[in-house]
Amino acid sequence: MGDSTAAGVGNPRPVQPSQLDTACQRSAGTYAADLGQIKNWRVLNLGCSSATIPAGILGPQGLRGVTAPAQLAVARKATNASYVIVSIGADDLGWSALLRLCTVTTTCDDRPSTAYFQQSLAAFTVRYYQLLRRLAALPSHPTVLVNLYYNPFDPRQHCLDGVGLTPAKQKSLTRLLGALNSVLANGARASGQIPVRPDFAGHALCDAVPYVQGLTASAPFHPNLAGQLAIALADVQALEQPRTQTVPSRSRSASPRSGSRSP
Repeated sequence: MGDSTAAGVGNPRPVQPSQLDTACQRSAGTYAADLGQIKNWRVLNLGCSSATIPAGILGPQGLRGVTAPAQLAVARKATNASYVIVSIGADDLGWSALLRLCTVTTTCDDRPSTAYFQQSLAAFTVRYYQLLRRLAALPSHPTVLVNLYYNPFDPRQHCLDGVGLTPAKQKSLTRLLGALNSVLANGARASGQIPVRPDFAGHALCDAVPYVQGLTASAPFHPNLAGQLAIALADVQALEQPRTQTVPSRSRSASPRSGSRSP
């Protein structure tokens, strides 16, 4: 479940998409689909472009011509689910708007924009912890993975200078992204859940073999097919690592089950 990263925006569409698939811009090439093939899982992808915690995860999301039901409500019906994987936060913080603003301003970390980001992050943190409690209360008590955000920037490269994203601005955006990822990781660990950090180092937008879509693509900065696979492999690696932390008693320790489902 989650936002445009989970939906796979910009990658090939499903062969027979539903109205909701089209409205959410869901792709056939997502990390959820990759996990289904790698782990032989039955997978249900609830990701939707522009989803936030209040409008998308915990509540319905209004889209063009259709309303997506709350993803958590749908997940609650998957009573045999062994795993839930979540990608959320960027739209809650207005990341796309922040990225666009950064291209036309002198700096990305002036005092007003930094203060606004910090306020947005504080509000998101409250909603995120509410979400974590709701995930822990799902009927099947699935193992929950929280995917952190990949870094699409490589400040050593200069292919983004022409659109106003200088290496200095990319470093500023990377710090903001790191702040979001710290909230995601700390919350997951505190709740006995698993944070997963996909590593796109050497595969940023300006690198020779990028894991993100380029500026002329339909969804710039979003993971391409290789990036989606990299996220799936990071999830697999996280699941294969031994758990060393104490899991809250209300969360059942889940092991891979044949034919399991993952929202």
